[in-house]
Amino acid sequence: MKYFAAILAISLIGAAPSIDVGKNVQVSAGLPNVAHDEVMMGADPKSASHLVGCSILAYSDSRALKTAAYITFDGGISWAKTLEAGFGDPDCTIGNNGDGIFTTIGQSDDGKKLYLMAYTSADGGRTWKSSHFVLSDRINDRDYVTVHRSRNSRY
Repeated sequence: MKYFAAILAISLIGAAPSIDVGKNVQVSAGLPNVAHDEVMMGADPKSASHLVGCSILAYSDSRALKTAAYITFDGGISWAKTLEAGFGDPDCTIGNNGDGIFTTIGQSDDGKKLYLMAYTSADGGRTWKSSHFVLSDRINDRDYVTVHRSRNSRY
């Protein structure tokens, strides 16, 4: 019986799926001289090849910050920047139906109001539709996006 248990344990260990990590890819290759900070990522629950990433862009030629969203449909082999908006605290994910979701902090033209800028993408992140929600006249910090992933969720 001891030998059977040992053979069973060895066969189960050998049956574990392996994780294959591909080569490193610079998502921001199109902006090689722009620093990227506060990087966030999201994955499509139905397609491992569909990912969204977002970050703050710190352009060296100005003091202005922007935020951007990047997408890939080939598992991260190639990436495209598909949105640039707002200035801080980006977050992004992919909904249960493959829709892209992106949020960032923005401000009014006069600089007196801050907004939570929320974007959705019905085509997985290729194009974006925006909404603006007034936050306050003071600085707020860090928005996060969460998707309810239970089977019966309508979100």
